[in-house]
Amino acid sequence: MPAVGRHQFVFLAGLHRSGTTLLARLLAAHPEMSGFSGTGVPADEGQHLQSVYPAAKKYGGPGRFGFAPESHLTEGSPLVSEASARKLFEEWSAHWDLSRPLLLEKSPPNLLKTRFLQALLFGVASTDALTFLSVVTVLCVVALAACYIPARRAMKVEPIAALRYE
Repeated sequence: MPAVGRHQFVFLAGLHRSGTTLLARLLAAHPEMSGFSGTGVPADEGQHLQSVYPAAKKYGGPGRFGFAPESHLTEGSPLVSEASARKLFEEWSAHWDLSRPLLLEKSPPNLLKTRFLQALLFGVASTDALTFLSVVTVLCVVALAACYIPARRAMKVEPIAALRYE
């Protein structure tokens, strides 16, 4: 799998309706990153674009997949093999721009599959401090923007006008 070695993978995980789709779109807009878009599957999630592991729907769907022990995949899973890695990369590659060095995949069930995905697609360390620091920084910036913009609008409203409206 020579193409895998030329790329770094970014796996975005989070609960449904937690802002991962917006964050994935923002990250994919970076000129060095390629993410899924226009795939025709729900929220352009990679879980629906592959046949290596079952999608969250098999385990009850949004939110419920986390309670199904069989949905927790690790490096010890029987699905971890060179053939599975090749197949996963090939299926996702159809939706990535492989000329870009960073490949983004966003699916909520990634929360339960990080060690599994790391074992399949080498080069992603579960203890990679730079990756975790980058993700935390991006999430903090998004959270601050989400608070700052409405707060700034609220500061422009006269308190008496707001009280009279009530």
